[in-house]
Amino acid sequence: MKIGNSKNNTIDVDLTSLLDVIFIILMVVMCSVSAGVASSEGEGDALDDAKGQIAFLETELEVNQGYLDAIETIYDDVAIITIYAAYSYTEEEPTELNRELWLSRKTNQAKPLESTKIPVEKDNEQEAIDSLSSQIADLLSSNQNMPVLISIDKERILYRDYKHIDDMLKKLEQEHTNLYHTYQTDNATTD
Repeated sequence: MKIGNSKNNTIDVDLTSLLDVIFIILMVVMCSVSAGVASSEGEGDALDDAKGQIAFLETELEVNQGYLDAIETIYDDVAIITIYAAYSYTEEEPTELNRELWLSRKTNQAKPLESTKIPVEKDNEQEAIDSLSSQIADLLSSNQNMPVLISIDKERILYRDYKHIDDMLKKLEQEHTNLYHTYQTDNATTD
């Protein structure tokens, strides 16, 4: 008994889907290759930019090194004094303020930075200012042949201490022609 037609035993394979998949894979490969070429060209541009930035920074480093060399030799020609204050509360008496004035000085390159602490209390305010004044006067007298620059940290000092120091410096300026003073302010903390 024969069932069906024996002449039609061939299998038909439809290659349309396979060709679609092959073309899609071919397009993905072509796009990834062209993107790789573009990214390698972009990497070359980025590398050139980085080399340019390195060259710029090297020249900036040379300039800044020159500034540092000049700053290191400034102490041969100028004496520099910085006056600043430190305040703290004691554990025994949390309402009482400990006040200290600091005098830092650098008179020449060979000498290290010298700092002197002058404690200020309610009963010895004038003595502390007089001590500060005599130390600065001694430095001015011993360095008459060079300018003496004095800087006061105006932002972190109580007004009463600042006023005493400012008056003292004005008196010293009248006696010594080599005294110049200025004030430090911290503009970075203002909003």
